[in-house]
Amino acid sequence: MKKFYFAIIAFFLTCSISFGQMSGDSESLVPADVSIFVKSKEISKLTKTMNYIVNNLMDEKQRGEFIAKRDEFKKNTGIDYLDEKSLRSAGVDTDRSVSLANFEKDISDDVNLLLIPVLNEDEAVLRFMEVIRRINPDDSAELKNVTTRYKNQTVYELKDKMYVTCVNKYIIVGSTSDIIKKAIDLKDSRNNTLILDENYKDFVSRIGDGYDLNVFLTKRFFVNRFSKGNDEGSLLDSIDYIAAGIGLDKNKIQINASAKFAKDNQSAKEYLNFLKTGVHASSIYIPTADSTMFFSLDYQYINKFCKGEVEWCEQYHSLKELVKRETGIDFDKDLLPYFNGGINIISQDSTSSFGGFGDALVFVPMTNPAKIETLWNNMKKFFQAKYSKSKKFGEEKIGSNKSFWFIDENQMRFFVSYDKRGIYAGNSTVLMKSGLAANTVTQSKSSRYKDIINDKTFYILNIKKSSFLNMFIQMGAQAQGNSNVAGLVNRLGEIFLYSEKNDNFISLNLEIEIKEAKSKK
Repeated sequence: MKKFYFAIIAFFLTCSISFGQMSGDSESLVPADVSIFVKSKEISKLTKTMNYIVNNLMDEKQRGEFIAKRDEFKKNTGIDYLDEKSLRSAGVDTDRSVSLANFEKDISDDVNLLLIPVLNEDEAVLRFMEVIRRINPDDSAELKNVTTRYKNQTVYELKDKMYVTCVNKYIIVGSTSDIIKKAIDLKDSRNNTLILDENYKDFVSRIGDGYDLNVFLTKRFFVNRFSKGNDEGSLLDSIDYIAAGIGLDKNKIQINASAKFAKDNQSAKEYLNFLKTGVHASSIYIPTADSTMFFSLDYQYINKFCKGEVEWCEQYHSLKELVKRETGIDFDKDLLPYFNGGINIISQDSTSSFGGFGDALVFVPMTNPAKIETLWNNMKKFFQAKYSKSKKFGEEKIGSNKSFWFIDENQMRFFVSYDKRGIYAGNSTVLMKSGLAANTVTQSKSSRYKDIINDKTFYILNIKKSSFLNMFIQMGAQAQGNSNVAGLVNRLGEIFLYSEKNDNFISLNLEIEIKEAKSKK
């Protein structure tokens, strides 16, 4: 009954890996009470993206199944939806975007509105009806072709839950007659449209056309879809909107998830204050490292917050006790007053220690050089007392810097050193030496890492190479019986995962480089 309608939506969601004119042409026909709004980039770019996905990211089985469905669609309709020229000859305006809006349930089913740009408004609906007849010729008897007039617009009921009209050179497909009428109302009035919604305006100003496919989820979506317990209700009340984006930039997959929180919500303020920004400049960058991570929290604020009776703060207090027990560091006295909240974790693939996972380095930047040396000396005394009797403690220099080492209960050797910037701990003297000699990220030579990290960043992970990660992904794929993923894993290039905080707006971004597939001889 809804095969074609579902096919259009599925095709749009599958193929619309782009996002374009955010100036509000389709948005001006979408009622403001929308729950989810999805908008693509120009269809001409969609076809290029989809062809890349089919030819470079799908395995042979997936590619074969997709091409078979494409060929069946082409045979029935004469349209090749992987070919821009074919779509354009079918009357689709490939220079514009396609959009999908979802509204709250009407009795039992969700209400949907699909907007497809067309070149010729006069013949668009007839062409659309012909495509419906051809796509499932066996079901053509289900077509109703009932017409009504509403405000000088012809509305066609083609099937159950499929109403069609054409407005402003858009074929508008709705699941109810009411939603079609609302779109027609907006053609002239322009009141209560999505484009005038303050949160959507904010979304446009922040995200713009940065991604190929953008999804805008309103607070209405979450409030109506999820139950409201005390904690859940507080969380939902704190959200203004959530957005997501996905795109393809040459050979890089880019994914974004963002959330804007209400400024006047106390719960949102409290948790956003945990995240500390503006301290990235004290982090270090080693160009030869295989992976680099930096994150920053406001431990001064967390410490103050956790003086109250907050249940999860027990874990925070337990962590501080663990640090003191394992390192001798009194977090509140020895570290917190001189700690800016940022931590670097850097690794290199290696067959050496650390469980065979590689060489690792942890760098803790501090603000007072004298206190750094005092902290290092206190740590040295602690580990010397703990391990010297079993001859598992020693001192040596790494470069020109003092350091000590110890062998723990798992027979793993660790080194601890320092300079005027902070404390260094790791399992490899080679990586430790590189860390001590490294520039801070703002002083390092130009790199993608340096381009991404900024004063809004509170988390960033850069993976250039990781045998452990590749092995983990392949094991997971094989456990699910998907052996074809191995080829894609081997083509993974550089990966970035990073988060930013800008006032009450949080974003999480993922960037994955995919190397070209080797051509088969």
